[in-house]
Amino acid sequence: MDGASLIQPTLPRMCNSSGALHGGYMMSFADSAVTRAAGLTTGMAPSTVAFAAEFLSAGNATAPITTRVEVPRHGKSLAFVRGLLEQDGRKLLSYSATIKLRHHPS
Repeated sequence: MDGASLIQPTLPRMCNSSGALHGGYMMSFADSAVTRAAGLTTGMAPSTVAFAAEFLSAGNATAPITTRVEVPRHGKSLAFVRGLLEQDGRKLLSYSATIKLRHHPS
């Protein structure tokens, strides 16, 4: 199955007031990952049109976060992607997205 694996460092400033990685930070990383995977798989310019996520566990700033994005299906104008964000083997965020595909500007 096509896709991509990415890694992102973490820092204390990426945490909320309780010391857990901010959910928006994790979702932003996941969104970057889905567009990257769709672009690498299709060779087209990707834009997220729908994104859904479920928080599974809290992360922290002691280790990087990683994700593996799968592109199980894509056509001429849309790609459907899914992934799992982890930290030290612990599942933090499950997500899926629909990506609009456009030809790169000339």
